[in-house]
Amino acid sequence: MKVLVTGGSGFIGTNLRNLLAQSNRAVQNYDFVEGKDIRNAPQISDFSKDVDAIVHLAALVRVAECELKPRETLETNLIGTQNVLEAARMNDINNLVFASSAAIYGVQDKFPIPEDAKLNPCSIYAYSKIAAEELIDLYRKSYGLTATCLRIFNVFGQGQDSKLPYAAAIPIFIERALKGQDLVIYGRGKQTRDFIYVKDVAEAIALALDKKPNQTLNLASGKDISVLDIAETIKKLANSKSEIKFEQPRAGDIQNSCADITKLKLALGFSPKYGLEDGLKETIKWFEKKN
Repeated sequence: MKVLVTGGSGFIGTNLRNLLAQSNRAVQNYDFVEGKDIRNAPQISDFSKDVDAIVHLAALVRVAECELKPRETLETNLIGTQNVLEAARMNDINNLVFASSAAIYGVQDKFPIPEDAKLNPCSIYAYSKIAAEELIDLYRKSYGLTATCLRIFNVFGQGQDSKLPYAAAIPIFIERALKGQDLVIYGRGKQTRDFIYVKDVAEAIALALDKKPNQTLNLASGKDISVLDIAETIKKLANSKSEIKFEQPRAGDIQNSCADITKLKLALGFSPKYGLEDGLKETIKWFEKKN
């Protein structure tokens, strides 16, 4: 199988390409850092020739950044997805895996969150992912496209950048814990998240390529943990003397998030291999080596 990966130089993309290469799949990377842009319809169509499947990861993904760039967000996340869909249609590619997001659920009052929960988007980023999912569903119905949408929850692991604006909590906590710096939590740290290790995410995407479930699935661990517990666990695993400090909550932060992964297990025969501490240990080792 020859697979085109959009956004293949990013955090998830790099880990996915490594896994696919190890399983003897031919991988073609399509990433902005290499001068390839999903907003360029003729270019993505040309690069999609002679591939068997597409994994579409490329997107603007940082919620706060997207709020500052609404037009660019829609051009990239929605029109870019439509360009990928057209490339698949025109080149007779009938196997697409799309990286959607748990952000589309927004604030919920029932946990764990099933795929049929009422969507409650709170950002332009979340709206762009909902619109992309709906467009994919249209291509399923109108053109018979086989496409799997994976609503990915909070991913962490090696290759995640703690230096970028709006970086995720875990890489920031690890970087600061290794340096003995304060770990800053916004609010009291009682907010919960469903974290999944990036190697598990890559494994699930690879399974979706093989099994082609043609469904929309949550991709998560199915377990929640508070941000305060995450900070304390990282301190312990890193043997850090960092202090945990609390600041005012950030506007728009979701209080709780945890996925129902029943459909994921049934459709892919998949359960995460890495427990939270195992994944954190691997991630801390990577940051130690990087530094």
